[in-house]
Amino acid sequence: MKKPKDLFRLISILGVYITFHTGLFAQDIHFSQLAMTPILNNPGNTGVFNGNHRVLLNYKNQWASFTEPYRTYALSYDSGILKRKITKGYLGVGFYAFSDKAGDSEYGTTQLMPSVSGVVPITNNQVISLGLQGGFTQRSISNQNLKYGNQFNGEFYDPSLPTGESFNFNNISYVDLNAGILWNYYTKASTLSSQNDAAFHFGISVAHLNKPKRVITNLSDIDELYAKMTIHGGGFMGFNNRRTGIHPQFMLNKQGPYFEIIAGAMLIFLVHENSKYTGFIKELEIAAGGYLRGGDAFIPTIQLNMANYSIGINYDINISGLRGASAGKGGIEISLRYVNPNPFRKSVLGNNPLL
Repeated sequence: MKKPKDLFRLISILGVYITFHTGLFAQDIHFSQLAMTPILNNPGNTGVFNGNHRVLLNYKNQWASFTEPYRTYALSYDSGILKRKITKGYLGVGFYAFSDKAGDSEYGTTQLMPSVSGVVPITNNQVISLGLQGGFTQRSISNQNLKYGNQFNGEFYDPSLPTGESFNFNNISYVDLNAGILWNYYTKASTLSSQNDAAFHFGISVAHLNKPKRVITNLSDIDELYAKMTIHGGGFMGFNNRRTGIHPQFMLNKQGPYFEIIAGAMLIFLVHENSKYTGFIKELEIAAGGYLRGGDAFIPTIQLNMANYSIGINYDINISGLRGASAGKGGIEISLRYVNPNPFRKSVLGNNPLL
């Protein structure tokens, strides 16, 4: 087994390498705060965290500067069944749901995916989990807000005029299947005050295993949704007795001919610990850093962790060919997370997802 420092170095180098060696875009929705969309990224993440219950809310508003913005909303919940009752492992259960609306046509995707995983320790400080997801997806489109050249009367746009166009698009629904595997390695701090604990993870998932076939138009055009492979990893390493740590992450998505790469790191600072006497002072961490989505955007990010709650905010600064039209403005993303019981109370025991 590699030492924590070697694992940290490997994850950091791999993340930087893949970011600068590809630069295309994936077809599915994406969020930039990788740690805030765990079971959307990989069903193997279901139930794998320090706590019993986890709820996340995500919102992204993209490209509002030069077009009707793309808005994406997501909600997820997961938990571990018999997490402390069975020493040989446990069952993770949960779900995620999202709604995505794009442009004047309101081309949208709505998805609900129940998620289940089996989580098994393979050594005293390693855990492996296998997850499955299956649910329903609906895609819709509307012509209510579209404007056509035939509706210009020579002086101004008149929505009462006929469009002269045939709208041949269907609203469709289909079943979707995902699967993934996740490996976790963790160590605990050498003392209660040293704060030199470490954790690393690496996962692979495949979305759209069944490659759903979708009839998009009334002309019987059949569109097959490409399967998507995701490879992701990350880690955390605390600096001995310095109240700080670093959290690098990367994710590679390949869907048919399309790629999306994102990698970066956050520097985490422990502002203060919980008051052991009054309980009025809560644990507080501040994290700041950034990510790079290859060929697309630079993403400065800040996150605040206080007791059971976390809030993350980032802004995608466009660096692609759209920069001229967007003036570099990509979009804002906000994420909220709630974990119960308080995950800080477990940090002194090591970053063990079985706790």
